[in-house]
Amino acid sequence: MSRLPKTYDGNTFYPIVQDLMDYEEFSLGKLSIDLEVKDRKYEHKIREQFNLRLNQIDVHSAKILLRIEDFLVNGSWNKINYDDVDYINLLHLYLNKYKDPLQRFNDLIKYKNDKLLPDYYIKWFGNNLRRSLFLASLFEDAFEGKTYQGELELLEAVSDYLRYFPRRFNHQYELPIYQLVSVIDPEEANRSRNIEFVKTTYFDNHVSNQDIKWIISSDFDQIDWAYDYLEKEKRREKEKQSKKDGYIADNGDEKKQNKEDGDTESYIPLKRVFFPQTTQEKYELILASIDRIPNVENPPFLTNLASSYSERGYVLNKMQNAWRSRKEPSDKVLSSNEVTVKLSKKSRDTLNKLPGNSKAEIDKFINKCIEEYVKKPS
Repeated sequence: MSRLPKTYDGNTFYPIVQDLMDYEEFSLGKLSIDLEVKDRKYEHKIREQFNLRLNQIDVHSAKILLRIEDFLVNGSWNKINYDDVDYINLLHLYLNKYKDPLQRFNDLIKYKNDKLLPDYYIKWFGNNLRRSLFLASLFEDAFEGKTYQGELELLEAVSDYLRYFPRRFNHQYELPIYQLVSVIDPEEANRSRNIEFVKTTYFDNHVSNQDIKWIISSDFDQIDWAYDYLEKEKRREKEKQSKKDGYIADNGDEKKQNKEDGDTESYIPLKRVFFPQTTQEKYELILASIDRIPNVENPPFLTNLASSYSERGYVLNKMQNAWRSRKEPSDKVLSSNEVTVKLSKKSRDTLNKLPGNSKAEIDKFINKCIEEYVKKPS
């Protein structure tokens, strides 16, 4: 066995060094795998939390985000109605197609906040049929060719239009001629300043409960009559004014005029758009129709030299009198055993001088005189 000391050979690769290199490569590889596993676990956890959060979202919010998603992808606000549970499921489906669904969700939320009219500005009319009908009547052309049966469909249609198309509304709406007109606040955002202006103006000018308390919402006979009256009254007044001015249209002119005027000849708006399904809904439509009538005192609604009515006051007064006159004849029908007698002024004055000159006493006196006259021997 050689006892010579070992000398360093640069060409020799010692096993220990190779082992260290192998271990270092293995450690780095393991670290990379660990990090990837950790990342995947984190991503999986985030997705679980995100999906859990989506399951807690309400149907109303899911509808809005789905419509935004459809618009951003297809460039259209076309609406398809689904069952309530499907809106949330579809939102899951669309968002999970993205590599980063959380980021897409945040993009939808940002678009909603930046572009759409917030629910804050919708709530004052969004659950009130009368106010929604009034609003819809201000931009009726936007609903041309569409029909809504009953309250729920109309409320959703008006809310959706204001929410998704606030700029269109700003250029389309036309307020009636009102006595009190609000001022647009220049500090309000572009999306909300006009709806706030309409809101304030409406509350300042809608018909008071005192003026309409005689209209009973549960009286289906009166509600049908009032609807028919408001539908025809505007045309009656126009024809009356035309005759007064010396113009009477022949049949050809009348048909042409009817075609041109359309619904402008009626106080009832949305006649081909909204179809009430109950007496209460028709009642709300009647109130919205009255709210629309101008309340500015202005000729030709003069009643005498001392005072005048606004168009609304004139229509309401005439309408109430027409309803009373319709009801009074049935209240005054005499029984088959009763008759009326005309008296001269002299005879009436003489009767009034008799003791106990109430109507009941006078009736007794006349009947007694007749009976005694009949009993007299001829």
